[in-house]
Amino acid sequence: MQAMSTEGGGCAAVEAQPITARIASGHTIVIDAQDAALLERYTWRTYNLGGGLKVVASVPQEAGAKRKRVQLSRLITQAGARRRVLHKNGDPLDLRRENLQVAQPHPCPLSRETLGALYAESHRPFGNIARCAAEVAGWDTLPPRWMIDQWLRAAGIQLRPPPIISQPPKNVSA
Repeated sequence: MQAMSTEGGGCAAVEAQPITARIASGHTIVIDAQDAALLERYTWRTYNLGGGLKVVASVPQEAGAKRKRVQLSRLITQAGARRRVLHKNGDPLDLRRENLQVAQPHPCPLSRETLGALYAESHRPFGNIARCAAEVAGWDTLPPRWMIDQWLRAAGIQLRPPPIISQPPKNVSA
């Protein structure tokens, strides 16, 4: 931060201006000067990851492991696991801190009773819950499995273990 003098003899802090940067995919992003160092660590691109355009870098992992994608908005806000980062003005390329907001996960749009019935009575509970929740909430996309797990746990519904598929007995001739 820079300081400038005022007429009263005191100093007032002046915030650094946001900077624009062109990333590898050709898009131009807006970011606070204090976060500019994050741009130098990785090669950033834009990807359409389900919920819209995201600024993402592929981070190399240990030998033999898949590359991990990191969202710049999540690095800037240090958003915890399963938290959403929202862009207040709707522009995913505006990554200034004042434009980013960390939000709670989606609340379940289904009642506890409906959620419990769908889970208990179905052979494919997660798919049925996802479709029903999306329809009730008016969402364009289905919620991911981790979100449904979270809803079930919050509702106090005991998750059943996945079915064990056993091998049919072999015919043994005596």
